[in-house]
Amino acid sequence: MKKELKKMLENEVAYTDIMELALVSDEVKMRIIKEIFGSSNKEEYMKSLILLAVALGSEERCRKDIDDFYNKNEKMLFEYYKESKVGKTFDKSTIKTTEYIKKSFAIILYQEHKKGDRGIPLFIQSLIKKAYKPVISFDMHYGWNEFEHFIDWYKKDKELNALSGLYLDKCCYVLMYIACKKDKLILTTEMMDAVNVQFHRLIANHSLEEINKAKIEFTVGYEDLLEKVTFKNQVSEDVSFIFENIRLLEEGVLLKHHRGARNRREADALYKKMPLTRVISSLTVIMETFGLSSDFLREAKVGNKQLEEMTKFIYVIKNQNDLNERETEIVFVMSLLIYAIATEYNSLREGFYEGLKMKVQEQESKEEEKTAAVEEKYQREIAELQEQLRMANEEKNSLKSRLATSEKEIERLEKKNGRLELELKKAKESDKELLFFREFFFDSQAEELGTEVDEDSVKASIDRLRDLKAVVVGGQSNLIKKMKVVLPHFDYVLESEKGRNLSFVKNRDIVFISSVNNNHNLFDKVVDLTKNTDTKLTYLVKNQNLDILIKDIDKKCEEKLG
Repeated sequence: MKKELKKMLENEVAYTDIMELALVSDEVKMRIIKEIFGSSNKEEYMKSLILLAVALGSEERCRKDIDDFYNKNEKMLFEYYKESKVGKTFDKSTIKTTEYIKKSFAIILYQEHKKGDRGIPLFIQSLIKKAYKPVISFDMHYGWNEFEHFIDWYKKDKELNALSGLYLDKCCYVLMYIACKKDKLILTTEMMDAVNVQFHRLIANHSLEEINKAKIEFTVGYEDLLEKVTFKNQVSEDVSFIFENIRLLEEGVLLKHHRGARNRREADALYKKMPLTRVISSLTVIMETFGLSSDFLREAKVGNKQLEEMTKFIYVIKNQNDLNERETEIVFVMSLLIYAIATEYNSLREGFYEGLKMKVQEQESKEEEKTAAVEEKYQREIAELQEQLRMANEEKNSLKSRLATSEKEIERLEKKNGRLELELKKAKESDKELLFFREFFFDSQAEELGTEVDEDSVKASIDRLRDLKAVVVGGQSNLIKKMKVVLPHFDYVLESEKGRNLSFVKNRDIVFISSVNNNHNLFDKVVDLTKNTDTKLTYLVKNQNLDILIKDIDKKCEEKLG
């Protein structure tokens, strides 16, 4: 335990170590106090007490800035300290402690300074000078006898406003958010929306450093926000007491030392008493109201008894060193509040990133499932395409087989066609015999026809044939002469007209071939011309008189042409 307290003096204290010390027996505590603090003066005690506040409340960036400042100016600082009366006590921890004190309390009180109250910075200056002797010499060498110089230095070189200008606002929005989530207070819908928006803008940053850098315009400041809050299940006086009294206590100390302010009687009137029981009660109400986890004091739930034990230990040290009660209470309460806020915020931030991590993992899992589903779909499509390819190949092979069979069939038909053409050629040589049979057939048919024909019916047939485009090929010359008289619009082709152009035949309605025709070449020529045309082809019976022939032509036209 002695070792842990030494660490505290070297600014390496952990709050759990302090709690362990707070819960040991009074006898052990007194022995340790006598060994370590027995010969210590008031300044040494204040140093340890303020270090406790800084260790609990300052962020990592504050410590890093001070380390950088020391490393950069180590030689110069050593010379300044060497010239001072306390040069033997110079070490890195001394300079770091001085800067911790300045920066920590400047962060807390800078907003008050901006409001134009010159007294608050003077109070913090007095606290710094009470911490320990080297601070006074350090201030003198740097021209910081007036605290305004210190403020100007941070404003110009350290961007104090960017680091701490909205520090209390940020803390208050965190508290409001926690309280709303734990149903410890009531806000209007508009205020609840503002708290939610601002808190999530804070929590979305990765570190306190980034939060300090963030240019966040708060809708409502912490003082105005507190005025709009309605608390549940507690006395509002206790809640406002802890916030307002700290400021009044600071003013009380200030007014006792500041000649230009109110007189001492006015200062005493404003200087409210803060008994131990009220400190514990107010701090407990703050914790319960804002839903702050009590685990920041100990893993086990800490109630009034543990807080009282810790406070008693603080007061034991105070009494041993003849400390001012208000100074002790201010540092003690502010330390707990700052640490509680920081701890709860870090817990929320860790929860936020855990939730974010789970969301990312869930999204990755969904993406993997989606990818697997797409891959499975593609595999099915590939399998279907492969099956279609297999079937297409089978069909291709089948078509090849059928093609080979068809080629063989074509070859067979071509051979057969050659035979048929040869047979057809032979058949043409037998056309004379065929004509003989045709004449025989038509002669026989003519014998069956009557020799008497009605004269009126012949005239009617001639009238029907007047518009007919017809050709008569061959025939007896006498009969043809008679036909030309009766049917002059017909075309007549005689057997003797072997060289005549007969292309007009295919443009006629019907061609009559006389069975008397013995010119086979003429017959073949006429037949070839009428192929693949609409021209009808028929025969005339041999040995007919003119009237019977006209009737026969009329009849055949009706049969062929309709």
